[in-house]
Amino acid sequence: MIELPKRKQQRLKEFDYSQSSYYFVTICMKNRNEFFSHIVNSELILTEFGKILDDVWNNLPKYYNVELDYYK
Repeated sequence: MIELPKRKQQRLKEFDYSQSSYYFVTICMKNRNEFFSHIVNSELILTEFGKILDDVWNNLPKYYNVELDYYK
């Protein structure tokens, strides 16, 4: 089995993440590859994977008690 590198703890120990609050989500791809989208003439163009992610993102409120903000 491949041993994965240890990751730094990303959560604050004193913060209760089960409470309602605002959260900021960032997804970065290795080497900043344009995996989900790319820009053409100042317009965001989603790749096939980007379209899947967009669909999943927009359907989150159907399954979880969340409110989404605009991200494009």
